[in-house]
Formats: sequence, structure tokens, C-alpha cells
Amino acid sequence: MQWSLQKNLLDIRNLDARFTGAYVAAFLAWSFTEYEAHLEYRPQAHSALTRLTSWLLNTSLFEQAWAAVCFGPVNWWWSQQLCLYTVCAWTVFLATKGRSLRVPHLWAYMLLGQLVAISVASNLFYLALVLSSSSTSSESKRKSDSQLQQPIMASPTLYIPVLISLVTIAYSPYTSVAGGTFISNLLLMHTLVIVPLLTPRLSVPLLPNIRLSSLGVFLSAVSILLHGRTTVIAFSSVGIDGTLSSSTWRLFVDKAWETLQEHHPAQSSIGWDIVWTTMSFVIWELLGGSREGQKLHFGGGHRIVTFLVTPVVSVGGFAPWAFSVEGEQAGRLKRD
Repeated sequence: MQWSLQKNLLDIRNLDARFTGAYVAAFLAWSFTEYEAHLEYRPQAHSALTRLTSWLLNTSLFEQAWAAVCFGPVNWWWSQQLCLYTVCAWTVFLATKGRSLRVPHLWAYMLLGQLVAISVASNLFYLALVLSSSSTSSESKRKSDSQLQQPIMASPTLYIPVLISLVTIAYSPYTSVAGGTFISNLLLMHTLVIVPLLTPRLSVPLLPNIRLSSLGVFLSAVSILLHGRTTVIAFSSVGIDGTLSSSTWRLFVDKAWETLQEHHPAQSSIGWDIVWTTMSFVIWELLGGSREGQKLHFGGGHRIVTFLVTPVVSVGGFAPWAFSVEGEQAGRLKRD
């Protein structure tokens, strides 16, 4: 089972790396062409090095790429799913599961996800967990019963940055590039998710530690509400009057696919990133990644729930709860 899990995760990582590389190259080419198209002089009169230097010095690639994927109802419908997963599920999973299995350099996985693709970094982290689980299994059996019964708690240094980042996601559609609120909000979100991976689990006066499972339920609930709101807005934007029928669903699916494939290279990169991230998460759950939660909660039914619910509420809505269950129950099962 573990070999099958590793093989599937490696296959998805390799596929996604190819997709990401192609779309990043397409975005850079688009950005360069757009920049030169708006120049008041003829750029071809200069050397290639001069043209490239001018483009890089006068273009904010980070802001340009994210502006293309955050504005527009259907664009944000795709992109918000990745933001919710990264903030509400993956940050917490890195900080809790990674530390419990002593995976080194957790911040590097988040940085890799931000610079390359969340799905690529997720698959590498899943593989690190598989290898770490094997190497620490004998050591974990020596833990005392009292240690194993203690629930995993989330410290303020974890949940405060996550909750603030969640606010930045909810606020993103209302920001403005011209007003400067867009880039500041975006940078805040990207910075805060690294903070829990760099800081130790410290107690903060007047702020309690909270149970990981409670945090997971809350983050899933808020993520589902945000995804539901964005879905309604996206439906309305393509002329759907609120009635659900096969024709209205087809219209929305067609628009979502068009946005994914034809709108912008950055949108394609983000959109396919959430597709691969969702597939990786489902494979992780189905092939034994969260066997702790499966055994104590749903048994084999957990696999069915994962397969059916994740596409509906998005991976950003289901994964925070699923990951918290896995982390909360892992200690108890190691005793058996």
C-alpha cells in the first residue's frame, strides 16, 4: 500500500511539474509581450539583454500574475480554492503533522509551494511523511499511555496567523490594484502562512491553546461558506438565474473550463495547481495517508466521504477537517 501511495504521488508530482513549467513559461512570454506592446519607443532597436532587463525592472511579475487570477468571479472561484487549502489545511498540516514526525525544514515546503506550485510541494511533503512514519514507528511505540492520550493542541503562534490569513482571503475580491490594497493584502497572506513554520509552539498570555480538531472544524466551516459564496457569485456572473438544472450546470462548467484554459497563463497555472492538489489529497486519503482518522471515525466509509465530498465543497473546505482528524488521532493509534 505504501509503495502504491508513493508511486501515485510521484506520478502526480511529475505531471504537475510539467504543467507548471509550461504555464510559467507562457506567462513570462505573455508578460514580456504585453510590456513591450505598451512602450512608446521601438524596443527592437535595443539588444535582447537590454530589453529583458528593462522588462524585469519595470514589471511586478508577482502582482501581475495574481491580479490576473484574483479579479473576475470565475477566476476567483478557481483561485480561492487554492488559497483556502494553503491557509486553512496545508499550513496547519505542515506545522502539526510535520513537527510530530520531525520532518525538517517545514518552511521550505511552503516556500516551494509559493514559488513553484502547492501541488508539487504537497506531494513532496506527503512523501516525506511516508518516509518519516517508517523511521519513527518504533520510537513512537515507547511513548507512555499518558502522552498518547493527550489531544494535539494548536498554539496561538499557529492559529492566529492562520485566522488573519483567512481574513485576507475573504477580503481579496474587494481589494484594488490602483489603491495599493491588493498587493499589501496579498503579501500579508503569503507571509503569515510561513510564520507558524518558523516559530516554536509558544504559549501567549491571555490566548489559550485550542484543540486541533476544533480548529479543523472551524476552518472547514468557514472555508465551505466562503467557497459557497464565491460559487453563487460565479454562477450569477455567467447569467444563471439561480435555478439548478442540467443546462445551467453545463453553462457554468463551460465557463469555468474556458477560464482555466483560455483566459490567462497565470490562471491556467493556478487552476491546474488546484486540480493536482485535489487529486493528491484524495489519493493521500484513499491509499492510507489518513488511516488514523479512517480507523477511529468512518472506517472504510471515510474513503467514500472523501471521494464524494471533496469535489463539492472543494479541497479547501474538506481538507482542514480531514487533516485535523488525522493529527488528533495519530497518537492513540500508535499505541495499538
